[in-house]
Amino acid sequence: VQANSLHFNCEVSYTEIQNEIYFSQLEIKRYEEKFNFPKPFSIIQPNSKLTFTPNKQWDIVNFQKVVDHRSDIFWIQVGNHGEFLLKNVNDYRSRTSLRELFFIVSKSQFVLANEGLINHIASAFNVKSYVLLSGFSDRSLANYRNSVFFESQDSCSNSPCWLLKECGVNGKPCLSNIDSKIVAYQLS
Repeated sequence: VQANSLHFNCEVSYTEIQNEIYFSQLEIKRYEEKFNFPKPFSIIQPNSKLTFTPNKQWDIVNFQKVVDHRSDIFWIQVGNHGEFLLKNVNDYRSRTSLRELFFIVSKSQFVLANEGLINHIASAFNVKSYVLLSGFSDRSLANYRNSVFFESQDSCSNSPCWLLKECGVNGKPCLSNIDSKIVAYQLS
């Protein structure tokens, strides 16, 4: 709805929008038995959907630096099998259905990911969502009450670019200038 309203000049107020996801009692019981998580834990999803656009991907090395700086956090990495696996995380890539992913997010302290699906899921449960915001899309598309953005002060004049092919701006400043130490120490 929001993407369409941006492109068609519709006036919609997004300040009160929050996604909603509900579980049946049977689902809750089943998921609690399947996922016996230690408390507390946080979710990390360092891989963007590159088949859509390469322009939302913060460097994987930066995600690894965050994990290294925050060894006090019990990290669960979600995503698809074959995506880059960080060191010192619990690997849940391709181990969950979409509904199970919803449940895991609902039980987490916070999530850390590039702008995308995980942030939208977290909004349904009011779970704090740390988002690496590129210059690909408009900030308002990911801006929920629970969203905390990390973004470069050096975004290029093309932002939001909506480019599905590789960005032509040297060094991709919209993401490359986000400091992993700042990200790591602002997580709570």
